[in-house]
Amino acid sequence: MVFQFDIQRFDIYRKIPKDLTQPTRTGAIISIATITFCLYLLLSEFSSYLDTEIKSEVYIDDPVKSYEFIPVYINISVLHIPCNRLALVIQDDLGRQDVGFQLSNIKEKLPSGVGCLLRSSFRVAKISGNFHITTVPDEDSSSSSSEDLAASVPSLDHVIHTLSFGSTANSQLRHAFKEVSSFTPLDNRSVTDKPEGISHDYFLKIVPSIFDAPSFRLFPYQFTSVYRLLPSGHDHAFSYGKPAIWFRYETAPVVVKYKEHEKPFYHFLTQACAIIGGSFTVSGILDSLIFSTGQLFKKAQLGKLP
Repeated sequence: MVFQFDIQRFDIYRKIPKDLTQPTRTGAIISIATITFCLYLLLSEFSSYLDTEIKSEVYIDDPVKSYEFIPVYINISVLHIPCNRLALVIQDDLGRQDVGFQLSNIKEKLPSGVGCLLRSSFRVAKISGNFHITTVPDEDSSSSSSEDLAASVPSLDHVIHTLSFGSTANSQLRHAFKEVSSFTPLDNRSVTDKPEGISHDYFLKIVPSIFDAPSFRLFPYQFTSVYRLLPSGHDHAFSYGKPAIWFRYETAPVVVKYKEHEKPFYHFLTQACAIIGGSFTVSGILDSLIFSTGQLFKKAQLGKLP
């Protein structure tokens, strides 16, 4: 006796003859809606698959042990004080006191004719400290007393266009994160209509960060900011007795590391199978319920219910 192997026995998708099936208008509507829904979910899932996933981890370490300083970039408009009366002061707990820091400073008169746009790049030590923008006497008023000069200081209303620490490649960060508010939380901050003789105090908590991507590596610094107003004469030891715009900073002892991860293709295939299988299963159950309910309703109208 010859054993005949029939591979068709392994077919788990047994076919029903077409003349034994019954198409319905409801089934056609549900089928079209299901296919449309599946296409939408598949396109959304494919778009998500193309996006790079960014994972983060926090640990205690120094990401750049070879660097003792943090690069700082500031772009700020002081609205009511001319450029020749503004000075940048840098201080830290190690005794640094750069009064009237000029290196890399760019000052431009505002289009309104009053006020000054100050752009500066400098470095600060990885310890607690501050940098602040204060007013200095006019050359013509150098013989005046500190009290007389204090009365002539206009309001320190200002607009912080940009303040960043570490890597300043914000375009790469925006591409990676799509939102970088934690790296530049003071960007475009406007402080206006404040009284004269008042100092503006920003307390910054700086968090070192690492961003690893296949094509580049950045060392940006995230920071949070707390703002308050200081009364005249408070903590102005190195500001010629004048109000100032203070940026006091501390560096956190932790590091946040971000790393790009590309999703594997099998992840997309798994999601696609789940979308297609789940959608058609649910739509099949819905179609069956609607069809069965319709049949019962017709039997009830004909009085054929048991």
